[in-house]
Amino acid sequence: WNCNAFLDSCVLRDIDNKVSSGGAMLVQQASALLTNCLLSHCGAVAGGAVCATEFSSCSMHYCTISQTFAYVKGGGVAALDGSSLTLTDCAISDIAGSSLYVEQSQAFIRR
Repeated sequence: WNCNAFLDSCVLRDIDNKVSSGGAMLVQQASALLTNCLLSHCGAVAGGAVCATEFSSCSMHYCTISQTFAYVKGGGVAALDGSSLTLTDCAISDIAGSSLYVEQSQAFIRR
């Protein structure tokens, strides 16, 4: 894998991932930077909007996450399996389940 993804001013919505993690985005053995993005009406097994897993790094700046859910863990965003998740100036609302789920990983929340 070892890829980088950069998303700026994107709208990711109406995605229902019933078989895997990361409704709008799965970051697996990679890094991702999302800036000024809207993630809405998304769902997944873990991390309804975004899931960072398998030693990944995901940074989200000025993003809005709303109306997301998870079938198992982390209705909003999730960091699993040694990953790192950073949220700066993000708005998270109307989540079914926990807004943030961290398991054997680290999360940094600013403002």
